[in-house]
Amino acid sequence: MSAQQLTEAESLLAAGRVEDAIRLTLDALAKGDADGRGLVILAECLLQRPDIALTDQQGRAVDALMLLLDGPAIDARSAPKQRFTWQQAMARASSSLPRISQEMLLDALGASLVPPEEYLQILGVVSLRDPDWARLMHQAEQCAADGSAHPDCTDEDLDAAARQQAWLTYWRLRPNANLAIELVLTAIRRRLLEHAVVGRPLATAWQEMAASLAVQAHLNEFVWREDETETTWLATISGRAADTDGWLVAAMYRDAAEAQQPLPVDLSSRGGAIADLIDFAVDAPRQRRQMVDELPTIGTSADTITSLVRDFYETTPYPRWRHGYDISFATPYANWLAGRFPGIAEPDFARVPRLDLLVAGCGTGHALINPLQYHGARITAVDLSRSSLAYARQMVEGCGRHDVDFHHGDLRRISTLGRQFDVVECTGVVHHMADPWEGVAALVEVLRPGGHLLLSIYSRHFRDLLQPAMRIAHAAADGRATPREQVQAARAAVLAGRRTIPHADLVMTMQDFFLTSDCRDLLLHPVEHPMTVHEMVTGAARFGLQPLGLFLANPFWRLRAEQHRQAAGLAPGLTAWAAFEADQPAAFDNMINLLFAKTG
Repeated sequence: MSAQQLTEAESLLAAGRVEDAIRLTLDALAKGDADGRGLVILAECLLQRPDIALTDQQGRAVDALMLLLDGPAIDARSAPKQRFTWQQAMARASSSLPRISQEMLLDALGASLVPPEEYLQILGVVSLRDPDWARLMHQAEQCAADGSAHPDCTDEDLDAAARQQAWLTYWRLRPNANLAIELVLTAIRRRLLEHAVVGRPLATAWQEMAASLAVQAHLNEFVWREDETETTWLATISGRAADTDGWLVAAMYRDAAEAQQPLPVDLSSRGGAIADLIDFAVDAPRQRRQMVDELPTIGTSADTITSLVRDFYETTPYPRWRHGYDISFATPYANWLAGRFPGIAEPDFARVPRLDLLVAGCGTGHALINPLQYHGARITAVDLSRSSLAYARQMVEGCGRHDVDFHHGDLRRISTLGRQFDVVECTGVVHHMADPWEGVAALVEVLRPGGHLLLSIYSRHFRDLLQPAMRIAHAAADGRATPREQVQAARAAVLAGRRTIPHADLVMTMQDFFLTSDCRDLLLHPVEHPMTVHEMVTGAARFGLQPLGLFLANPFWRLRAEQHRQAAGLAPGLTAWAAFEADQPAAFDNMINLLFAKTG
C-alpha cells in the first residue's frame, strides 16, 4: 500500500500540490520505507517549498539534505534525477550544515549538476572550520573594511590555503566576487612570487594552488592590483630560462597564452589544477583564434556607434564564464514559461517538437544556457563581436552541443537570414545601440505573429544609482593604455572613495566589479540608453508588442515586490512593477526582464 501512496505522492508533487504530497508521503513512511524512496520524495517537496517546516521526533528542524543523508546512499551510480536532488539539497542545506564535509563539496563541484555559485555559503562555512584559514580570512575582512592592503601571508598561511581544496576547485570554475577573498588571493599570489624570485622550490601542493589561482586570474582577466615591487620581481622571473615554478607563478600575473617562457615540458603531463590551467589559459585561446575566421557573417554596419561597441567587445568579450552548468535536463519551453511568468496563457508553439529560437546578441554564450535546455529548440545565435562568438561556440560545444547556428553581424541585419522565429531573446543588447528601438524593430520583423520576445534592458533608476561611481571610474581610466589598466585604475578609484562616493558599496558587491571585461561593461561602457518599465512598455507598443509579464530572478526581490504591491494597494501587473522599480531600483541590478508577445 505504501508503494502506491508514494506513486500518488510523486504525481501530486509533479502537479505542484506539495502539501498534499507531503501528507501522503508521511502517511506512507509510517508504514515503512525500505528503499528510501519516501525520504527522496520528501526532500524534493522541501526543495520546491522551502517555506514548509518539518521537524523530527525531538522537535529539531529537518532540511532536504538531512533526509537524504539518512536515506539510501546516492552516488555516481544513482539515477540522474536522484543525484540532481542531492546536489540541490546540499546547496540549500541549513540544519544539516554540520554534516557537510569538504569531500562532499568537492564531489558536488565536480558533478556540475548545480551551478557552483549555489554552494558559496556552504563553502564559506565549511572552510572556516580550519582555524588557520579562519584567522587569515578575519585579517582580510579587517583589511577590506578599513581599505588597507592585503594581509601579510606566511608559509603557514600558504599551507592553510592549500588545504582549502573545495575553494581552489571553485576558483577554477567561477570568478571570485568577494573583496576579502580577493585580498587573501593576492596575498597568496605575492608570497608565491617571493619564493619564485629567490629560487625557493614550491611544494607540490603550492604548485597546484598556484595553478588554481592562475586559472582564477585568467578568468577575471588579471583585474587584481599589482604593485611596483611585484612588477619588478615578475620581470626577473620572465627573464629566466623556462622552469616549472616560474611559469606557474607568472601565469598568476600574465596571460599564459602570450607568455615569453615556453610551457615547461614536465607540466604538460601533469593532471589536476595544472592540466586545467593549460586547458583554459593556453589551449582554449588557441582554439578560439582558429574559430574566429570560421564564423559566417550577416554583415555589420560602419556607423561610428556600432564600430565603437563592436571594438569594445572584441577587446574584452563579455561575460567571462566557464563550465559548470548541466544542460542535460531538457524541458519544454512551456515549463520554463510557467516557472517564470505564472498565470500567462500558454502559446500554441510552446510544446511544438521544433521550436525556432533566436538569441540576438548572444555575447560569449552565457545567454544560451536557458535556451539550450528548451526541449527541441533549434537555436540561432548572432553577435556583433567575433571574439565573443568564438568564445560562445567553444563554451556551447564544451557542454556537448554542436547544433547551435552561430552568425556574426549586426542584429539590424538579422532579416537577411530569411527566417522567422517563435521566440527571440535579447539580453543586454539594444541599450548599447545608437537607437534601441531600431534594434527592437529588427527583432519584431523576424518574430512570428504570436511569438515571444524576451527583452532585457538596463533599468534607468538603477543606472542612476551608479552614475557617481561611473564618473569617478571614467576620470580614473582616462588616458590608460589598455582595458586592464583602465579597469584597475577605475576599481582603485572606487575603492579609495568608498566612504564618499554615493552607492560605492553597492558597486563593490556586484560580481561585475571583480572581472576586467565585466567591470568595464559595468562602469566604462561608451554607449548606454537605460529605460524604465514604463518606457519599455510604451515604446514596445509602437511595434505591436503586448507585455505579458516581468521576471525578477532574485527570490528576495520577488518577495519584496509582492509586499510592496500589497502595501500600495495595486493590482498585479506592470503598474505595480513600475512603482516598485522607482522605489527599489537595486532590485533591477540585473536589468529589467520583460516578456512580450507580437500581436497580429
